[in-house]
Amino acid sequence: GEAHAERIALEAFHAAVEGRGTAALRPWLDALGALHAVTVLDRHGAFYLEEGYFDAAKSRALRDEGTELLRELAPHAVELVDAFGIPDVALAAKIAFMDPAHPRWE
Repeated sequence: GEAHAERIALEAFHAAVEGRGTAALRPWLDALGALHAVTVLDRHGAFYLEEGYFDAAKSRALRDEGTELLRELAPHAVELVDAFGIPDVALAAKIAFMDPAHPRWE
């Protein structure tokens, strides 16, 4: 299911970045991987709370960690996107500006 796919994606990310990049680049890659992992855990937080894997304090700590990672990464968003070599035409596509919380397709 979804949990298996998320685990495979995270393992693939770690395998892809292992031993790659400079010492200056590694913290950014680690932060991006951590942000993804924290976001996935937070998205399914209700399940983890109901099943007893998390308590309320751990759930809050995950959200706080996600917020801190976003604060750390946000000032470098342009450089991080540029590092992936995404073409400008893709960045200018309507889907790039869609707000998932308020989807509108015109």
